[in-house]
Amino acid sequence: MSEPSGLERDDPSRGSVAVTSERIGIGVLGAAAIAPRAILYPAREGDGVEVVAIASRSRDRAEALASKFKIPHVWSSYEEVIADDDVDAVYIALPASLHHQWSARALQAGKHVLCEKPITTNLADARDLVQMAAGRSLVLAEAFHYRYHPYLGRIADLVRERVGEIIAVEVVFSNDIETTEPIYWDSTLGGGALFHVGCYAVHCIRSVTGEELEVDGAAAIWINGVDVTLSAELRLPNGAPVRLRTSMTSPLGFENWLWIRGEEGELSASNFVIPQLSAKVAEYASAVRVRRVGEPTYVEVADPVYSYTCQLRAFAEAIRTGTTMLTSGTDIVNNMSTIEDILRAARLSVWTRAQAVERR
Repeated sequence: MSEPSGLERDDPSRGSVAVTSERIGIGVLGAAAIAPRAILYPAREGDGVEVVAIASRSRDRAEALASKFKIPHVWSSYEEVIADDDVDAVYIALPASLHHQWSARALQAGKHVLCEKPITTNLADARDLVQMAAGRSLVLAEAFHYRYHPYLGRIADLVRERVGEIIAVEVVFSNDIETTEPIYWDSTLGGGALFHVGCYAVHCIRSVTGEELEVDGAAAIWINGVDVTLSAELRLPNGAPVRLRTSMTSPLGFENWLWIRGEEGELSASNFVIPQLSAKVAEYASAVRVRRVGEPTYVEVADPVYSYTCQLRAFAEAIRTGTTMLTSGTDIVNNMSTIEDILRAARLSVWTRAQAVERR
């Protein structure tokens, strides 16, 4: 994903307690731009995690990363990374269309898996991977890094504590992504706004409310089979409407926010996707605001801790202790189920009668 500047850093989060148990060797599949942010910089902090192998379609890119991050093994194929005896777990940064294939191969080889989102491009494949991981007692996690940052947890807490019964929700995550990035614009590679951008919006609503969503309707602008801009009308179990908007051609560029109205108050949260930017890029500050009648507005700014480091530590802890990650198991299946329902409705441009009337 094309993201605002300020993410590249040599000093991810500081001040947390280091993991002292045995080393976990990570093998990286792919040398995409996300790899340094998501795994290579966080692994530099130690915590008993070490990137020990990498492979890419471009050996030059893999060797460049290996040189910079002191990765001992550069292999010529993904199979060799998975077969490496020093590799305990695999991080997958390949096009979405390859996620199921290589996650499955890693799990079959007895390796734990942290895979970039979307972990698959359909529900059947998501279920297949989850069942495979469970059957082998392996960790399989979808790399929604923001979910492991304390900011998202605080938003959820404030909704429960100060907003009350939810009446309405609106969530937006859009970006302006270059058409030269094929993984986003090629349907055969699993491209599309919902898979690569809107998946965060779906996941955020589910995570904050703790509820699953029903899809009332959706519509999209399609280019060569790829949803470039998409809007969806969803519903919480209590009937509260949820509006979702996502785009890869946003005139505002990187934009993500959440708004929730409840019986007791109203909450708005800016930049829930990359909260650590608060400390580096002022225009992308992450702050949650709660307004209640008769009370001053409550404002809480996100901790600048590095979300990808939070994610890697949770992954390592799950491997060592068997704890369940927040983005594994049923969370993977339910998020993909909602995404698949939205895409099905968008392809049909299906709207319920009530929603159609409301939209006029």
